[in-house]
Amino acid sequence: MKNAGIGNERAKLLIKSGSVVVGGRIKKWDIRLREGDHIEIDGVFPELVPSELVVYEDDNFFVMRKPYGMDCTTEKETGRDTLYAAARRYMEETGQYNTQVMSVPYICQRLDKGSAGLVMIAKNEEFFQLMMQAVRERRIKRILSAYIGAVPAESEGEISHYASKTAEDAKIIITDEAKKGYLPVITRYRVIESNMGVSIIEAVNLNGGVTLARAQLAFAGMPVIGDREYGDERINDRFTPEYPALAVEKFVFETGINNPLSYLNMRVIASEDELPELRMRRKKQAKN
Repeated sequence: MKNAGIGNERAKLLIKSGSVVVGGRIKKWDIRLREGDHIEIDGVFPELVPSELVVYEDDNFFVMRKPYGMDCTTEKETGRDTLYAAARRYMEETGQYNTQVMSVPYICQRLDKGSAGLVMIAKNEEFFQLMMQAVRERRIKRILSAYIGAVPAESEGEISHYASKTAEDAKIIITDEAKKGYLPVITRYRVIESNMGVSIIEAVNLNGGVTLARAQLAFAGMPVIGDREYGDERINDRFTPEYPALAVEKFVFETGINNPLSYLNMRVIASEDELPELRMRRKKQAKN
């Protein structure tokens, strides 16, 4: 773990939190290693250099690529790397981090651990509020790229439903009918290509939610492959992705004129290298 650039205190946190696997088994205490032991460390990302994650930057904000398996933020100190920690290191390394004037990273629109792709990070609270207002007014759109286990009848379209989520950790419920406490949700999609019952699509949830898009696509018969929460397990079992095969690939700014975000109007910030390669799972041969 030292060779991976992990300090002693962080190593202890990783072991205690169950993030270290030796020989395929989680270890939460000290053990004697043998030559040839294989060690896996979940959530560390020691190879990541913050500056290599940045795809856009100006005086007010920057955009970083979040890898699959990394949390945006965490409430507890677990020793695992987070996008916020990487953003802070980037601002420190470039001389922009200053708590006295509150020049610190503010993550706009988080992604969950199982999602990858672009995340906007404001450099101060004032610009963070401007960005979030633009998101609420649908003037900034997150475009998703995904593998789905279906071939839609239409090459592009719009699906409209109603959604409810009763608790922060509860699953989103989608329905065709308007009900008390349910809000209307809309996702637009465009098929890029299809083959053997699988399609690559671009999609945007007009309500801004990535998880909401996953739930709504699944409800409409277009489940994201690898989505263990909302997807189709029969389809998932045919493929190998550890996480949902979905990523935020671009932001489209329709911020208008005569406002603090005018300089971004009609700009597209994109990174198209996040969607993983999709492979069929090898079928086990039956024993005679």
